[in-house]
Amino acid sequence: MASKETIINMEHKELELEPLDPEKVEKVVREYSERHVRHKRGAMIFIGSGGGKSTTCRNQTSSAEGKTDLIDADLVYRETDAHPVQPGVLPLRPLPWWDMGEKVIQEVEKRCGIVNESMVKHGLWALTTSFDPDDKYVPENIVVVMLPWEEHKKRIIEKSGGAHYDGGAKASDEGLALVLRHREWTEKVAREKNIPVVNSIEAAIELVRSRETN
Repeated sequence: MASKETIINMEHKELELEPLDPEKVEKVVREYSERHVRHKRGAMIFIGSGGGKSTTCRNQTSSAEGKTDLIDADLVYRETDAHPVQPGVLPLRPLPWWDMGEKVIQEVEKRCGIVNESMVKHGLWALTTSFDPDDKYVPENIVVVMLPWEEHKKRIIEKSGGAHYDGGAKASDEGLALVLRHREWTEKVAREKNIPVVNSIEAAIELVRSRETN
């Protein structure tokens, strides 16, 4: 049996994660590929927490075959165990790993990167709030969405009081400050890695679609 990785101590109780199971990741991603459009080039569309990722995915119109283009990557992360989830809760709900310190965040982001690479390999398009600058699909198969700050903040406030809120960015001063720091990090990485940056999810979709013909 694989040894567990102790990543945090929360309320004096250790939270342990099993190393990701590559076969489980492949199985889950393959199942998603059967329910969504498989493209010539897979792509990750990154947008900061609270920016409208899940809403965009929920509001898609299915094709005649009942398939949609975009996947909410958070759902895949939970099913593959990349995200730590609340035990015994269905549908799967995440533990608040984004509030557990830098060590935890880095570990979870690394796990998400493994899942991202599998989704790209399978020709899937996924909206995500997680990527690692050293992931294999960077920069050729990723686009960063950097919403205007006032629009991003508005969406965070609306989401935090809505029925679909299940974690992520908070509308508090501390929560918004954390989002701003993450935006700064993302802009820095995008410059260093030559990742294209657009100002809306729609523009990102248009860009990844244009790559299909190149």
